[in-house]
Amino acid sequence: MLSTENKMLNRIASGTMETAEQQELIKEMSVTLKDVQKAFNIYFEEDSDKEILIQWKSKFERQIQHLHDDLVNEAKRKLDENIKQKNIRKKMDEQRKNYEKTLFEKSKELALKLKESSNAITDPKAEFDTVWGNWVSELTKDAPTIKDANISNDVTDALNNFYEYGLIIHRKNYSKYRNISTAGDYQEYVTMKKSTLGSIWPLRKSLKPEDQTSIRELISNVHQKAQEKANSFPISVQGYNAAYVHEITRDVKQQLQAFKPKHDCFEFKKEFFVDVSLSVCGQAATRFAELHRKYKEANDPSSYFEKKRPEYFKVFEKYWKGATSAAVLGDQICSKLKGPILQSAYNMITESICNQIRGKPPFNGNRADLEKHILRSLAEKEGNKEEKFNDFLTYMYYPKHQYERFIKHKVEDYMAAENPQAVSALHQHIEHKQYSVVRAAEMAADKVKHVNGDAKMWLESFSNSLVDELGDTRVYLSDDDSKDITDFDIIVNVMKKELPTVIKDLKGSLTKLSDLKMEMFREKPDEILIKHFCRCCWEKCPFCGAVCTKSQEEHAGEHSADFHRSPGMTGMNYRGTTEFVIDFCTTAVASTKSFYPSGKATKSIQYQQYRTAEGEYAKWMISPDFSESVYWKWFVCEFKENLEMHFKNTFSGLGEIPAGWKTVTQSDAIASLQI
Repeated sequence: MLSTENKMLNRIASGTMETAEQQELIKEMSVTLKDVQKAFNIYFEEDSDKEILIQWKSKFERQIQHLHDDLVNEAKRKLDENIKQKNIRKKMDEQRKNYEKTLFEKSKELALKLKESSNAITDPKAEFDTVWGNWVSELTKDAPTIKDANISNDVTDALNNFYEYGLIIHRKNYSKYRNISTAGDYQEYVTMKKSTLGSIWPLRKSLKPEDQTSIRELISNVHQKAQEKANSFPISVQGYNAAYVHEITRDVKQQLQAFKPKHDCFEFKKEFFVDVSLSVCGQAATRFAELHRKYKEANDPSSYFEKKRPEYFKVFEKYWKGATSAAVLGDQICSKLKGPILQSAYNMITESICNQIRGKPPFNGNRADLEKHILRSLAEKEGNKEEKFNDFLTYMYYPKHQYERFIKHKVEDYMAAENPQAVSALHQHIEHKQYSVVRAAEMAADKVKHVNGDAKMWLESFSNSLVDELGDTRVYLSDDDSKDITDFDIIVNVMKKELPTVIKDLKGSLTKLSDLKMEMFREKPDEILIKHFCRCCWEKCPFCGAVCTKSQEEHAGEHSADFHRSPGMTGMNYRGTTEFVIDFCTTAVASTKSFYPSGKATKSIQYQQYRTAEGEYAKWMISPDFSESVYWKWFVCEFKENLEMHFKNTFSGLGEIPAGWKTVTQSDAIASLQI
């Protein structure tokens, strides 16, 4: 699908594709789908255990089709978005086309004028630079200036519509908002409501564990919705607008106001509203700043013309030295091709990098295997204990984020390592494009000579034949310049002469993987791997917080996890005490012990009958199992004090840590992962 996407994105960029048809995507994927189905059928028909495996066949067939449909729908969405952005840029692209024609004309006219002048020209570049500034000023006199974004000030202004300025500045300086997502106690952010006459609920002085959990989940949901909103803004084609921050802060306020705690026992203070807003906006600001920087680089007239200066100085210089228009065009095309060839190399290496990474640990297994490697990295991380504990908190509270962070770090390590095989593949790809370009130039020349066409026909034929490989390679000529060009063999010969220099420069700029610039990837390798491993179920066990290991987000049947852990890791305590619940939930459901499904529940339920608690409890399959995870025993002992301080509970009384747990070492914990 990556190859298909790149091909169609090239067509969109070149203007040869204006709509993305789902049937076309299905057609492009049909061969791959048939190959997968064929291999699938062979496996189920020829395996020695086929009689046992047959019961799973229809289930896996549905999953393969589901994956195929997801890939097609995602590609369709991406292509539609690119077409939309292309349409938004249409006016700007047309303007740039006119710029290119004008600059070519002016460069040519200046060269011919100086060449005919009786005065000896000793420094042609100085002559060119003298007038370049005037040309740029003339062309951009009506163009709006793109300003830098001051997102921090915009956040303050947006929040000032709802909250006092002094409170906003104080919370910014206090910086506690940075860790609000993983806070263990939100008591300082709430005011407990007093009992009203006739209420059946007594006065409560503090938040219950389920209240803490609901607040944390609220913050997570607010962050997720804000991220989706931030991703929807067309910053890459229109630039940053302060209205985006105002829209996000308004949405955050509305979501927090709409939250209703169970039994209406507390309400949020202003500090909570401000800190959540600052946390959300801080996350969005990073994305906004990066996208606006790229937008300015690509669209600011000064930046655009500065990048174009070498290209048009070369046009000027060639004409000044007596080159024909055909020779100048051939040289200009080679200069133009440098960018598309480089981009095609990035597109190719993206797929290669992902395939290489997927071919070895920690990415050559399934999601459960990947989780073991994440747990190992958490246990082996160097640094102080508080930092390690905070990483575990991120894993427990926001496992998807921890997965994403782990994948990003592994891709960074891969890109920083020596990889001659990948570099060789890059160089071979770049060299192959040289042959593709020369072949396209020769074929275009033959076609145009056969029908007695002109330079514009040659350019159109040449560019169209390279669309799928290189995207937009067009060079724009005025009618007069087009008439000057009649010898197409000269264009081809010049390109054969100049292209090797372009290819050499490109290869020289990519001698190791770390030379690759992440902003050049259409889709970064880590983003592709994140989509592969993180589009799954993230529901958590209502007792211990273990994540469901099902590979589909909206899967059929119950949630389940390979390894459960102690509910104390989620802050669960025995009613009326500050003593952690220590038994693993898989052990508890095999016992006759009972639990209260909520802080307000008046009746306990036996763990064996946990499904009767309904709600999230009814959606989980927790199998009785006394083989408790060695890894999580080590974790509880290693971070005992951190857990007690974080949740304000203790491992004492009923929650006393068993003596056997305390003998487990870090090495034992890592070995138990069996990787």
